[in-house]
Amino acid sequence: MNTTKSANTKRLYIGNLDESINEYAIIQLFKPFGKITFIEVMVHWTGEKKGRPRGYCFLEYETKEQALAAISKLHGKTIKGKSIVVSFAHMTPEQDEAKKRGQASPHKPTTLSLLKGQRLKNASTDAKIRAIERKLDLLKRSTPSPSASPPPASQTTTKAPSNASSNSASKAQNRYRPY
Repeated sequence: MNTTKSANTKRLYIGNLDESINEYAIIQLFKPFGKITFIEVMVHWTGEKKGRPRGYCFLEYETKEQALAAISKLHGKTIKGKSIVVSFAHMTPEQDEAKKRGQASPHKPTTLSLLKGQRLKNASTDAKIRAIERKLDLLKRSTPSPSASPPPASQTTTKAPSNASSNSASKAQNRYRPY
């Protein structure tokens, strides 16, 4: 069994927290739903807010069912005037909402996300390399080749003024030449 996946289904992201809410308050709020095995409150490391909470944290339960119960009861609950966000840590709140509505993610998958995704998760190294090569071939076909010659530059030549009374237009033209 893949322990990373099972750990992610027990780990929660808790966001939009008022900065006055501390670790103790979070534990008291989430304790009724099950045994909390991990909590990490994110704080500012530098600047004038150094040491103060950043407004989000991560919390992990013993089981997935406990995490689901906390999400269903506390997501959207107003605490200190702010509606908190509670979702699985491996999803952004937008992805979580899209999943609940049955919509696909608005972002197109990248090669890296495909390699990390379910389709290639258990694939051999050769299969992953072939997938990357296919993606590179598609990119090569969609971009113009570097051997294509650029359009010809305009060939304008200017004469040096023959006397001091040359017109100002030719002076202006010479002044802005890049070479």
